[in-house]
Amino acid sequence: MKDITEYIEEKLTIKKDLSSKLSTAKDTKITEAPNDRHDLANIVKERASSSNEIDLRDIDVSKVTSFDYVFNALQNITKIDLTGWDTSNATSMASMFYCCSSLEEIVGLEMLDTSRVEKFNQMFFCCYKIKEIDLSNLSFKSARDTSDMFLHCNSATSIYLPSDSSSNIEHCHSMFEDCASLEDLYELDSIDFSHVDNMGNMFYNCKSLEKVSFGDFKCKAKCRGMFCNCNKMKEIDFSFLSESIDVSYMLNNCNSLERVPNIENVKTHNVEQFTSAFNNCEKLKSLDLSSWDFSKATHASSIFRGCKSLEDLRGIESCKRLIDLYNHSSNMFDGCNQKSVPKWAWFDKQK
Repeated sequence: MKDITEYIEEKLTIKKDLSSKLSTAKDTKITEAPNDRHDLANIVKERASSSNEIDLRDIDVSKVTSFDYVFNALQNITKIDLTGWDTSNATSMASMFYCCSSLEEIVGLEMLDTSRVEKFNQMFFCCYKIKEIDLSNLSFKSARDTSDMFLHCNSATSIYLPSDSSSNIEHCHSMFEDCASLEDLYELDSIDFSHVDNMGNMFYNCKSLEKVSFGDFKCKAKCRGMFCNCNKMKEIDFSFLSESIDVSYMLNNCNSLERVPNIENVKTHNVEQFTSAFNNCEKLKSLDLSSWDFSKATHASSIFRGCKSLEDLRGIESCKRLIDLYNHSSNMFDGCNQKSVPKWAWFDKQK
């Protein structure tokens, strides 16, 4: 994982490269000027039929407002050069590189103007081979939808997010889902997710990511599977979350997790699904749920299953609703440290 000094040095190098690329782009002769995304997609498809590396610098895209599916399923393409593209009128880039499964490099990506773009959902969906995605010079100030944005980018080791963000983002579920190789995620703490209502699967299967750092905001959101299979995270601070209506599988298989600061402050009075919320959190030693409300719970199977190091579990000693659910699903505490198991679950319900 890169430290802050390496990150700053990389940013300076990127700025120098940008200046050089912009200078070169000005000298490129324009040969085509599509009116909309359909015209552009046809041009792209024609060029992709003869080469797996396509040079698009000679295309004037200033009239195009939507770039949705422009590179849709170009599975043979390994490199795209869109240096000099004027995307100042763009309002959507949803699924722009959808299923470009062989794509390894996008030259000029960092030069795009996204100040008016609202939809980024599925932008890099199933770009399996791309290893670094640098959006540090782009803008999120108009962004509303970032859901599935990097879904299945399972070779990406570094993602640089835009550092400017408004509070307009409403959807971010599965944003980084299955980024299994992701080690460095920059500027996440610059993004305001306060209006998001669903963070489900946001970091699902980010097996190589050691930490996440959110900014100073509070949100009320579904968190189903949010950090499921995040095997290397040792601490997750829940100060970003004020209330949730679904925490099932939220920390499922986070088997390196040792600390969950501020989780006790999350309001759960409307939560029905608690299934496997802490399942297989093998290294978690202490968990304070004294402020959690289980009164509306309908499912809580495997909620603490496999928490074999858990010695201090607070807040469920006399929880009537969990007791009722335990009588229908006795695997809540399977594989748990006996010290954390409440007295009402010491013996099988039939004994």
